Amino acid sequence: MTAPVNQTEIADVHGSVHSGSGDQIDNSTHYYQFLRLVRDDPAPAVRRPITAGDLRWLQLRFEPPPGFDKAERVVLSGVVVLSGTTGSGRETAARMLLCPEGHEDNEIQEIEIEAGAGAALGDVEAGDRLLVNLSELDRWTFHGYHQELRSLAAAVEQSGARLAVVISREQEAWLTDELRRRVVPLGRPGAVSVVLTHLAAAGIDLHPEGVDRAAEEVLEAAAMSELARVAYLVVAESDNRHGAAADRLAAAVEAIRGYPGELGHLLDRHRDGRQRALLFSATAFAGARLDTVAVAERTLLGLIGFPQPEQHWLEHDGVVGRLGRLGAEVTDRRVGFGRIGYADAVFGRLWDEYAGLHEDLERWIADTVVTPPLAGDERRLAGDRLGDQLLRSRDGRSVVRVARSWATQPRSEVRLLAYRLLARAVVDQHVGRAVRRQLYEWAEDPSLSARLAHVILAVCERVLTHTHPDVAIVRLRLLTLHSAPAVSAAARDVLIRLADDARLSRRILVALARTNRIDHELFAVLAAPHRVDHHPWNRVRLIECWRAALNDRAVEQWSPLVQAWLAEAGTRADFLDVLAAAAGDDEARAARLFVVARDWARRADGGAAVFAALRDRIDRQQGVAEWWDDERTELSR
Repeated sequence: MTAPVNQTEIADVHGSVHSGSGDQIDNSTHYYQFLRLVRDDPAPAVRRPITAGDLRWLQLRFEPPPGFDKAERVVLSGVVVLSGTTGSGRETAARMLLCPEGHEDNEIQEIEIEAGAGAALGDVEAGDRLLVNLSELDRWTFHGYHQELRSLAAAVEQSGARLAVVISREQEAWLTDELRRRVVPLGRPGAVSVVLTHLAAAGIDLHPEGVDRAAEEVLEAAAMSELARVAYLVVAESDNRHGAAADRLAAAVEAIRGYPGELGHLLDRHRDGRQRALLFSATAFAGARLDTVAVAERTLLGLIGFPQPEQHWLEHDGVVGRLGRLGAEVTDRRVGFGRIGYADAVFGRLWDEYAGLHEDLERWIADTVVTPPLAGDERRLAGDRLGDQLLRSRDGRSVVRVARSWATQPRSEVRLLAYRLLARAVVDQHVGRAVRRQLYEWAEDPSLSARLAHVILAVCERVLTHTHPDVAIVRLRLLTLHSAPAVSAAARDVLIRLADDARLSRRILVALARTNRIDHELFAVLAAPHRVDHHPWNRVRLIECWRAALNDRAVEQWSPLVQAWLAEAGTRADFLDVLAAAAGDDEARAARLFVVARDWARRADGGAAVFAALRDRIDRQQGVAEWWDDERTELSR
């Protein structure tokens, strides 16, 4: 399905005007407008689906940790459990085991145990590559998922798929004996080797002896994600600056440290609250226009209740001079810092130094990016920096609060910030589980703001369907029940698009079968005769869905699909088995099905034989003698 183009933005008013409270979104085209904005984002939010090209890129930069060779042998049997410390690169190692060189085209599916691994158990096939990360679970929750994990492991071994489970060292003792035998403890690869391997893949040659002792100590204490950032900063600077690679590496190491010594001296030299507020503004909005930074400073001072100066603003030093004393540069009226990673590092340190002001700082940036004068890149820069700190602080509640405030704004550029934040948060190692749960609770609310619902739709469609497909489908299914037609129609459209993939179609059928109220339009797509394959997992779910459909007295909602199935029953006798099983021993369901099938048979060539076959199956389901005289073939009874 192609997204509509050239539609009117919701901010543009034509025709009727909504003067009351709440959303007035009349059709699903507004979702496609927003989705187009997400797709056209020049700096897309991480994390996007990991492609074969990404895996090849990662393989060139992967430094195998101690124990990896053993893990390569263990995974050949289908299941491996990797244990290690936080920040040791366990998940990257798992990806390399699941898709080694030459097998990058296999998409890795992240299984969400909290959503019930049973959703995937019957649908594991040879060639599947599954990843489960349990490392953040407490003992009580971990034990609650034991049975599902064991069942998933058994299904993987039987099907010839592969499964990698990531746990912490402490969790090794919590496993059952059969899974404990699959554990491979991974050590931490040498930090310098990791960075140099990254650099070599980018064409930058640096020998180990070129790394000074102080930098090596910092790198050895850093998490793998920080090592990757060091390499990224060195590569980025090599495109912009001259100088030795060792010097750029030393500067990148200082950046991930947050320039601790220099920041201490900077704060000592600038004890005036206004100057520190300007430092906050210059680092949070680095890359923005001078006007934006100046307004942000005054907004922050007002928000935290800083006393008004006795002197008039015109009697104070100008903002350009004050920025210069902070080490900032103003080029083409844009504020920046010439040093590698300096703005992000300083803002991160300030965030930690003023931990008691987190709520005020959060509100300051969240509110400032909403103001109309900001340009799109300024919103993105500041919004992403706030997201960096919230995720680094593992503050899931603030992530949710900020995302909701942005998602309900009328300006689509601000709602894009909510998408960017949630797209990162739902796959974050520390807050991802809680944020995914929040998306579920939001999706459950039929009166949820339509704007927020559209953001959730985009996160599900663009991110979670690739990383956590079962989680995405459950939330999309809930949104089809939303009270606003624009939301329910858009959610249904997303699921219909996903149903083009046979695997996802089966997963959607599971979600549909679990709800009390059948979505006839969606079911008609999923159960169209040409879509229903002979996969053994389909039968039970189809019976459950048909049972819900036949319970609906509005026969016109489901009779076309029954007729389509009957028309194919000559070559698909299993269709009749499913319909009869759905009718079961319920007389009302059986009667409705009987009438629809009888009326169809009167008009269809060969319909009498199909009707008779269905009638016999219903008889057996009812457990009674035949209702019709065998010698009579007319269909009027």
